[in-house]
Amino acid sequence: MVDLSEPFKDGRSIAAVRYRAAVSQTKPEMARAMIARAQRAGIEAQYLLADAWFGTKPMIAMADDALLTAIVRMKKNKMKYRHSLVMPDKVVCKEMDLCALYQSAVRGRWEKVADQPYQSKTVVVDLNLNDPKTEVARWIKVRLLFVRGVADSDKAQPGKHDWCVFLTTDPQLTPQKMLELYAMRWAIEVYFKESKQHLGFLQEQARHYACYVASIHLTAIRFCLLVIAKQQHDVSGVAQMRQAIVGNALQIDFASRLWGCFRALIAGAIVEIKEVLGDVNGCQHRRKSGGKGIRQEFAFARHGVLEGARRASANTPMARGASDLGVVNDVLVQLTGIQSSSQAGQERVETDLAVKAQSRHDTGQ
Repeated sequence: MVDLSEPFKDGRSIAAVRYRAAVSQTKPEMARAMIARAQRAGIEAQYLLADAWFGTKPMIAMADDALLTAIVRMKKNKMKYRHSLVMPDKVVCKEMDLCALYQSAVRGRWEKVADQPYQSKTVVVDLNLNDPKTEVARWIKVRLLFVRGVADSDKAQPGKHDWCVFLTTDPQLTPQKMLELYAMRWAIEVYFKESKQHLGFLQEQARHYACYVASIHLTAIRFCLLVIAKQQHDVSGVAQMRQAIVGNALQIDFASRLWGCFRALIAGAIVEIKEVLGDVNGCQHRRKSGGKGIRQEFAFARHGVLEGARRASANTPMARGASDLGVVNDVLVQLTGIQSSSQAGQERVETDLAVKAQSRHDTGQ
């Protein structure tokens, strides 16, 4: 058994029971146990779909015992199938592996699959689900579906990897139906990709087996929520729904950070305006010198606003990422109204400043 990072506090817990079962079972054995639990829970199914990893005799026998129609991709290994060759005067039965069956009954006999970009050839054979060396033979009829893509049909000699084989325990299934049903298994691959890359599958910092079990269930809950949201919003796929949710969250976060930056800019601008434009004596002095320097005072005030805003927003994420103060300048112009977008607007501002300075001077006298 694999040692735990720390022992279970209660060896009777569901996590402890599953841990002991996991370390003593192979993957096909665990799959059989999962299917049995699902059936006991009342989950009804008609087909069992599996990839080549589970294309074994025990898995096919389990599906047959559970009254499930198996549709399994098979490995090109040494598993023997009994093929009956009908001769004019007799029937010859031979036990062959998939490569020998391909050479004997498939090569050069490809047929087009209706409404599918594939070529196929089906062969009905017998399969012994038991070990012939130690157990009594248990023969069942299965249908083997040899498939290759149409794009490969121009090859005069298809190679070993140009074709694949699917097995079903229902000899009456058509090639088109078998492919349609097996394609439904792709949803499992989508789930694993989403869970591992985006939904935090087994990414918790804890390294205890109980945490792994909890992570599996939490990831499944997150995926189910995405599926529900996809159905409610009529989105084409789970990935598109996840991207939409993440995009909304990023927009909300960006808007909050941007508003914090604007608040800092406004606060700094107000402080500097009060410090610069509040100097009445300075305005009077520059007016007595012949009215010169009003434009320079405006430029000085605007520089003070920019400098104050820069200091006030130095610690904000937005300001740290801004490399051009021209962007901040444009924002300040729009927010404070100090400078007009045209020369006429600027002249009106300077005139207003001169009038206010004169009014304060007259009031003082």
